[in-house]
Order: sequence, then structure tokens, then C-alpha cells
Amino acid sequence: ISKSPSSPSEAADASGVSEPGGGNDPELPRETTEPPKPTVPVLTFPPPVKPAYVPFPPRPMTKAEIIAKCEDSIAFVSHGQGTGTGFLVAPRLLVTNAHVIQTRLGVFPDNLKVCFPSLGKDAYTPKQVVHFDEKRDLAILMLGVDRTPISVTEGYEFLRGEDVVIIGNPGIGNALVLQNAVSPGLVSTQMQLDGMEFLQIGASVNPGNSGGPVISLKGKVIAMVTLKASAQEGIAFGVPAEDLRVGIENVEDATEESLTAKHERYLAQTTYRRLHTYATTYTTSMDSLVAVMDLYIKSGKKANDGIVEMRVKLDPLLKTAKAQIEPEVLQGKLQRLQGSKHLGPGVMKNLLDLWTCSQQARSYVEEPRGN
Repeated sequence: ISKSPSSPSEAADASGVSEPGGGNDPELPRETTEPPKPTVPVLTFPPPVKPAYVPFPPRPMTKAEIIAKCEDSIAFVSHGQGTGTGFLVAPRLLVTNAHVIQTRLGVFPDNLKVCFPSLGKDAYTPKQVVHFDEKRDLAILMLGVDRTPISVTEGYEFLRGEDVVIIGNPGIGNALVLQNAVSPGLVSTQMQLDGMEFLQIGASVNPGNSGGPVISLKGKVIAMVTLKASAQEGIAFGVPAEDLRVGIENVEDATEESLTAKHERYLAQTTYRRLHTYATTYTTSMDSLVAVMDLYIKSGKKANDGIVEMRVKLDPLLKTAKAQIEPEVLQGKLQRLQGSKHLGPGVMKNLLDLWTCSQQARSYVEEPRGN
């Protein structure tokens, strides 16, 4: 057991360590280098990636903006038997309904007048009918007009309740037409009629709207007005954009020779319609004359008296029919078609036979003779 030091100096002596600053005791060596600094870990990051640009969807156009953008491309189509609407879908190509340009009597292209109401009263005659599909009720005319067309939407996705704008030329009676009249509407449903697809639109349309565009708030055509419900108001039907595009692309991809062939086939169809009306008018009249002659003979009267009586009824009707049919014009169309290399010989033979029949019936009606 050691003895506890009695003083601090003794304790220092005992330990062999002197107090600092105490006498001449040697100093302890001191560290001459600084203590190491604490290390800080360096974090590395990959270079920043530029975020992908995701555009906001375009703002829906207002109805006024749609009208301002589209109305210069919307046409008023007329002929002696009716009126309708059309619209430019490509440079020089005007789309309308087949029933707008073709009737039971037949309408030749040079009887069609096309004007653009927002641009004045200048009227144009189509150069060719380059697409005509009665089942789809679609016709495309080639015009000598190069104006900005209206876009027909691609890959349309049906949206029930979608707002649309219809622009057309409805008639209101007494030969009055509301040119470039605007009707708001809603896309209602899709349906089939006679095996063909239609968009049903909740909108007010009337005769004369046929062939007009149904335009979405994106400013693109989603359908073409074609039909309306006969017993209800506010129910319209349109040819979908997909079918419009098929017809347009067929024309754009066709050669000049192919377009000429389509036009001449349309001329042949129209000539046949006109000839059929011509022949039917005069053969029916001839039957009426034969019937009244027979009746008078059986009653002991002169056949000629029956003819005179019937002619009083027939002559006004025949005069109107002759003005509509225009036999001289019809003969000129036949002569032109005879030089076509795009029509088969059977087609021309049938047309010429029908012309001969019509002329014979007319001759007997105008100068009754024989048994």
C-alpha cells in the first residue's frame, strides 16, 4: 500500500510529471501538424433530363370562328329541278349528295350551277362528275375553282353529345333559299339504314341542306347532311367522314383517263334516265289515245273524235315534258357518247334502241295512225 502524496508537487514527483510552468522542467513536445479535417462525401447526380413537351389540347373553336373559317368553301348547288349544298374538300373538288345533282329525269353536268354565296354571285359549271355513288349518296364534282378546302377529319371517334355546326342552303318555299344558313346541333347516335352507316344528328335541317358539312368544334367535317326524318323535326342523318374520305381518296389517286371514264359513265346514266322518261311519257300517251279510240269505236262514235278529246288533256302535259326532256339536247349527248371508248357496245346499243322507241312513240302521239 503506497502512501498518498501530501502535496501536489509530491504527487508530481511521484508520477515523474511536472506541472506546467513549474520551474525549469522541460516542456512536453507539442504536435506541429493540424488534425485531419473531416471528409465530406461528394454526391454525384446524372445530368438533368429535359422533360417531354406535352402540348395542351387545342381550344375548341367558337361557332363564329368556325363559320368565318369555313363559309367561303361552302357552295350553293342548283339546276332546273332543285337546289342543294356542297363544299370543297380539296383543290377543285366539291363534295355533295348524289341526289342533289341527279333526279328521276336526269341532270347533265352542264345544267348544274355552283356558286359560293359568301364570295358573290359568280356561278361555275362543273368540268366533270368524277365520282357518283347513289347507294352511298355521294358525288364529287371537279370545278375550275382553286380555293382553300375544309378538312375532313381522319379516324373520327364517335362522341355522343358532341357539339357540331351545320351550314347549308335550306329552301323555305316560293323559290326562297336561306344561303349559308347555320344550324347548331349535337351528335346523337350511330345507326344503319338500308345497310349503310349514318351519324344521327340532333339538328334542324330542311330540303336544300343536303350535301352540307357537319363541322365539329375542331373545325373539321365529321359528316355530310343527307337525310331528315319525315315525320319528326330535329332528326337529321349524315354520311360519316370515313366514307367521304374513301370517295375523295379514290378521286385523288385516279389517273386522268380513269376520271374521264367515270365522267362518261355518269353521262350515260343521265342520258338513260332522260331517255327512259322520254319513252315513258310518249308510250303512256299513246296507250291513252288507243284506249279512247277503242272506247269511241265501241260506242259507235268516230275514233277521231276521241283523239281530239284526249289531245285537249294530253297536249299541255306533253308540252311541259318536252321542255324538260329537251330531245334535241338528248340527241347531242347520244352522239357524243357514241365516240366514247369507255362504254361497252352493249351500253350504246341499249341507249340507241331506247332513243328509237321514244321517237316512234312520239311520232304516233303527234300523228295518230294505223289500227
